This record gives sequence, C-alpha cells and structure tokens, in this order.
Amino acid sequence: MRLRMIRTHNSSIYLAIFNRGTGVATFVAAAWPEIVKSVVLIEGFGPFYRNASDVAKHFRLSCERRMKSNRVLYKDAANSPSNMFRGNRRHLNIGAAIETRMFSATLGPGNQYISRETAEALVKRAVILQKDGSVYFQHDSRLIWPTIQYNTQEQVEHLWANIKAPVCLIRANDGWPMEKDVIDNVMKQLRPLCHVELAGSHHLHADPETATGVISEIIQFLKVT
Repeated sequence: MRLRMIRTHNSSIYLAIFNRGTGVATFVAAAWPEIVKSVVLIEGFGPFYRNASDVAKHFRLSCERRMKSNRVLYKDAANSPSNMFRGNRRHLNIGAAIETRMFSATLGPGNQYISRETAEALVKRAVILQKDGSVYFQHDSRLIWPTIQYNTQEQVEHLWANIKAPVCLIRANDGWPMEKDVIDNVMKQLRPLCHVELAGSHHLHADPETATGVISEIIQFLKVT
C-alpha cells in the first residue's frame, strides 16, 4: 500500500534499517531502484544466504519445527492473545522482564550487551500485562523458527548488484560478529559509499550512549548523497 502511494505521487524514500530488517530493505532497494534515494543498513547486510545443496535439509527442519510447535500454538480453537502466547515465558513483573532482556543480549555471539534504557523500551512495547502484574512477551515465536527456504549467495549478490542508491553500512565494534570473508564479499558486491564501525553493541542506534554517533553518521551520509 505504501509503495503504491509513493509511486502514485512520484515520491522517493530513504531507508534506514536495522538487523533482520536489512533483508527487507535490500529487496525493496533492488526491486524498486527508481524510488529509493539512499539506504542505511545498521548491523546487517541483507537477507541470510545458505548453500543451495542444503535446500532439502532446511525444508525438513522448518516443517518439523512447525509440526512440533503447532500442538502448543493451536491446542485450543480460539487463537486469542492469551492462547497464542501461552507458551512464552511468564515474568513476575516488568522489571523482571527487563532484566531478562538485558541478560539475553549477552548470550548472543561476540561481546554483545544492551542498555537498561533500550531494554525497557523494547520490553514495554512487546509484553502483555496480566491482572496479577505479571507479563508475557507477545512475540510470535514463529519468527525465529528455521526458515523454510533461504536465498543462495548468488541470489543475494544479484540483489546487491541491483541496488542503485548509495549505501551506508554501520556496524558496532561489539555487535553481531561477521566473518572477514563475508564482509569482504559485501564490500566487493554491494560497493557501499561508506562503511563505519562505531563504539557500541548490537543496538547501538538505540542505546543512549551510542545513538548520537549513529545519528551523526547518517546525517553526514545524507549530506553527501
């Protein structure tokens, strides 16, 4: 709907996307190059890619995960929020959920962390408050299940090649670790106008101590484009 409105009014868009959203941004920028003016990718380079030879394995893993979980998600006929998120962990209160979110960041690869301020903002927009003060995360667990079909490296490289807008890559020095050969390939295929590594962790654009640096880089990038 929004793409239709943009095309109808002959407008342009500027994309600034974080983490998994960079996959969607890459598809949009490659498919509609005439309306995308610039692209900022934060802590991500685009969609995940896998070896073509593993397509059957990924399909099976995805289907088996769904079959296993459907018994929990759809055990009742009514799919109200209380039923859909019943399998999610219950937290005694908002504070406990915030502590859990901060701890979960440290479980990621590398030396990741998240500020309390950012964790609080993420938690408050993502939980369902119960009458007794406890909370459940309303995340749809299906979003983190194995993907039924991945793109191959060749497909993702063709997406990068079709992006005509200038690109800025922003990474955190304590963010999600990327192997050198992956970064080198991104630089070769995507040819970003700028590539910066800033102090901070995975949510550097949201953490109060590092957000200003990210904003400054984006503003500078937009000035030269």
